[in-house]
Amino acid sequence: MTGQLTLTRFGYTGPTLGALTDYIEPEVNKRPWEPYKRQAIKVTGTIKSVKTDTTRDWGRREIRKGGNHLDTVHGCSGSEANLGRGCLGDCYAKEASRRFHKLFDIPVSMILKEKPLGRQLDPLIGDCVRNGVIGDPSTDWPLGIKTMHFTDQYDITTIFLTRFWRIPTDYESAPCYLV
Repeated sequence: MTGQLTLTRFGYTGPTLGALTDYIEPEVNKRPWEPYKRQAIKVTGTIKSVKTDTTRDWGRREIRKGGNHLDTVHGCSGSEANLGRGCLGDCYAKEASRRFHKLFDIPVSMILKEKPLGRQLDPLIGDCVRNGVIGDPSTDWPLGIKTMHFTDQYDITTIFLTRFWRIPTDYESAPCYLV
């Protein structure tokens, strides 16, 4: 006998192995949902380079963590698409923000602080950063393009990951090429 498990809070329905006649809803975490906080743009990610230390025969070698994500906007105005599941019905950023009780539907532009960001870009491994991992940069094109010009000073290419919820104006996109 099979039943359907329905989580109305999240909009999911999935099959179960048996009927849930005696199912008791667990107590919901009382932590409030809140939008992302406006903070300085940071470089995050998982690119790692292993520096080989020939003097050590065993043990963990020095692993320097770098990053290749740089998000100018956290959240996305298009996350209500597909019955609240986000782009293509499965937005990984929206799912990840749920774990931290963040309101992904409210995009928040971050702050460009050049000195701290420059210190993170200087030792960066690789020659590109991705903008649009935690949110959609099309919400604030002027900030995204200004950040792109700043990363160009370090010979780092910015790749915009966007659904183009808002097309940049000719004035906003004049100094760059959008492919």
